[in-house]
Amino acid sequence: MEFIREKEAEKELPREQQPWFRMREELRKTRALPRVIKAKDFYRAHGGKVQAITHRVDWPAWPDEGVPLKSFLAWTMEIEPLKGDLQLRGHGHQNEAVFYILEGKGYEVHDQVKYPWEAGDVVIVHSGCVHAHFSSDPAKPARALVINPKPMYMHLNLKEQQSRS
Repeated sequence: MEFIREKEAEKELPREQQPWFRMREELRKTRALPRVIKAKDFYRAHGGKVQAITHRVDWPAWPDEGVPLKSFLAWTMEIEPLKGDLQLRGHGHQNEAVFYILEGKGYEVHDQVKYPWEAGDVVIVHSGCVHAHFSSDPAKPARALVINPKPMYMHLNLKEQQSRS
């Protein structure tokens, strides 16, 4: 019965307020956005160490309106060498992540297991894994392209993310 009342209410709305029309309009706007984002347009944060491709680094992490992606984030980041035991404790989150290593050599610590990597490798961070990333070169950070589905997880109210002590 409730469903029928909702359908009747939809009939009373003007065309541009109908749910199907709004979804079509959103799709039209998304398809009109650029398919190539120039490096000069990346948002830079933390002294240029992070170059966000899909979003600003400020939370909540959500794709910017000017990017034709809604379900995942992408950014490049510098990975520093280990600088103390606090950093080694790492962090965890419910969403998975993929790191494509662009340059350098280093390692991950996932749930207290060390995994070495180098340029060209792909690092997979599993959901719920306590992890940290480190460059092996004390003089030069490594760089990685990071991709994760955080917006989808946030939409589903799977928001737990924290540093571990």
